[in-house]
This record gives sequence, C-alpha cells and structure tokens, in this order.
Amino acid sequence: MKSKRIAIVSHVNPFSKGSGQVERVYNTLLALAYEWEELTIFTLHENKSYSDKIEVLRSVNKRISIVYVKNKKPNWLVAFLFKFLPYLGYGKESNFSIPFLFDGIENELATKFDVVLFEYWHLYKLAKRLKNRGIFVICDTHNILLNSFTEFIRKKKWFPKIYQSFLIKRYTHLEFEIALKENFNVVIAINKEEEKILKRKFPNQKIYYFPMGIKLKPIITTRVKKEIPNQYTVVYYGGLSSIRNSQAALQVIQAIEKIKEIEIHLIIVGSNAPSFLKGYIAEKKGITMLGFVENLEEAFKGVDLAVIPFEGKYGFRSRLIELMHYEIPILTTEDAVWGMGFIDKENVLISRSVWEKDIQIALQQVDLRTQIAKNAKNIIEEEFTFEKTYLKFASDLIQMVD
Repeated sequence: MKSKRIAIVSHVNPFSKGSGQVERVYNTLLALAYEWEELTIFTLHENKSYSDKIEVLRSVNKRISIVYVKNKKPNWLVAFLFKFLPYLGYGKESNFSIPFLFDGIENELATKFDVVLFEYWHLYKLAKRLKNRGIFVICDTHNILLNSFTEFIRKKKWFPKIYQSFLIKRYTHLEFEIALKENFNVVIAINKEEEKILKRKFPNQKIYYFPMGIKLKPIITTRVKKEIPNQYTVVYYGGLSSIRNSQAALQVIQAIEKIKEIEIHLIIVGSNAPSFLKGYIAEKKGITMLGFVENLEEAFKGVDLAVIPFEGKYGFRSRLIELMHYEIPILTTEDAVWGMGFIDKENVLISRSVWEKDIQIALQQVDLRTQIAKNAKNIIEEEFTFEKTYLKFASDLIQMVD
C-alpha cells in the first residue's frame, strides 16, 4: 500500500444511493482503499449515508476517515447572488455554492495530505492554491460540464439566441481557460472523445483516461432465447429524477403505444419517478414500474430489448454497461454512447429514425439482438470492469505521484 496520505473532496455523498455519480465516487474510494494506506473523504449530507456502504469500505481498509462538511446556509443576499450571477455569464449556481461549503477545509488539506482528488472542477481555486503549496491535485471531471450546460441553456427558449450564445461562450472560457487550465496536476477524462478534447485543449497537461467501470455481480441464471412469437418485453433503465430522463421514459412509452402489430410489455426501472409519469402510467396497461431495484438480474429476467433514448453528448452512461453485463441488447442514440467505443449493429443498436419503427425492427431481429448482446458483454469484460477501471487508476496514481 502507498504510505502517502490522500484526500477525496466530493459534494456528491458516495455513501448515498441512486445516481451514477454516487457510484463513481464510491468505487473510486473503494479502489483507493485497496492501494493507499491513509485515505480521507470530505463530503456532505451525513443523513444520506448508508452504513452498509461504509462497512464495506472499512472492511477493505480500516484507516479510512470520513469528514462531513457542515452544510451551512448562505444569507439571503449571498443566496440571491449565487442564483443571479450565472445569468450574467459566471457559470452555474454550483460554481459558487460548492466553494462556499468547502472553503473551510483548505488548511487541513494543505497540512495533512500529499494528494487531493477533487470530484468535478468547481473547487479549482482551492486546487490551485494547494498545488502552489506542493500538494498533488487531481480533477475527475466526470464529464465536460460545458456539454450539459449548453443543453441546460438551449432549453431556456425565452432567452434570445444571441444571449444563449453569450452564456455558453462565457462558460466555455470558465471551464477551459480558467478552471481546468494548469490548476491540476492531472485531469481525468471519463470517455474517449472527452479525452481527445482535453488533450487538444491542454497539450502540456497530464490527461488520464478513466472510464466508468462497474463492480459486476455474478450472473446466476443463464439467459435463454424465448420462443413465443410476437410477444416481447422491453425495459427502460435509468434514474427518473431529472426531467431529461423522465421524458426519455415517456418517449419509450409513447413509442410502444404506437406499435400494434406485436405485443409488448414495458418495464421501467429507475428511482424517483415524477408524479406526472406515475399518473400517466397508472392509466396504461402493459407497463410495470419497479422503481429502484437492488437485484437487477431478477428485474431483467425475460427482457428482449432495452430502449434508452438519452440525449446529450457528455459523460459516461453506466446504466448501459449494467444492461450489457446482463446481456440485454440496447437500442439507443448516438449521443448516449458518444465516446464509449460502441458500434452500431455490432455491440449496440442506434436509432436514427422513428423510435416505434426501430423498436419493432429490433425486436423481430432475434439473432442480431443475441449477437449484439454477446459482443457488448465481451467488451465490458475487457474494458469496463471494476478491475480494469477503478483499480487500474488507483495503481497508476501511485506511479503518477512518485
């Protein structure tokens, strides 16, 4: 084990449950626990922590400390400025609120640790000061935030297009010319396309490709090909708390409703469904909403196809990797697999026309679906396991620091 002391700073609580970001931070922690002797996580919201996740971590390394930073509230004027300044071209509210919460830990980071890993780049000013004091600082970008910010701004139709372009230009400058430029010793890219972008933007900086791996659970039951003609099961899988994801689930429902030639049962797996989606489903037949599911193998039993109409070219879609692990063929968008290295009709199906048409075609091509699912599973076992991603990073980091 590495004797140097490492700290992780994350506004995402890795001991909570639900999102891919949570699992990203937690699995990073778990991998570092195997390789590093002294490890401390600074995070928020102790009340959202699950003790079982902490126990697993400490069973690997007992010298792990958890520091819950006080979730202090700004006064009304500061809170107003946090919400108002982004519309003048100063990033997003998180660019102010996160530094506000973590501003009190600088001295502890500077005096007690050799390495600090920041989840996201919001604390770039703190990272710069630590770097100037000789601390090795890393930024796990999670994704290029410009892409999600652009989507966020473009949906504000009441903003004139020229003003939208101004805000996007300002955010681009903040991310690439101020935040990520020379403030970190290492910048982590989460997919291959983002790695290319970051290497082009920062040719003299260390860019490390570290995709979203999955701690895969053993599969107990072997999948068998169903022989019932014109009866199929489709799944939508993804957290439903965001408008984008809940609308994607609704898109799948409405596409399937238009298919009359075959019988389709739809399963929706995902936590925190909004009331409008629950209400819509309550009036429909042939749809099962499971919510958050611990045993995915059981939930995916008998599923013929996953339909995931995600939009936005950013990040890494860990839900797709989980589906592939269970040999579920996936029909999705080019956006959803951007930068992940998947190829249409080889290890994934890409929808380029009308969803209901593509769903029906995919369901009726049994042999193609079977082969795609097998090819996809082979790729994730070669590239996206916990060992090939998180443990590799934890080991490589020792070499980078030395």
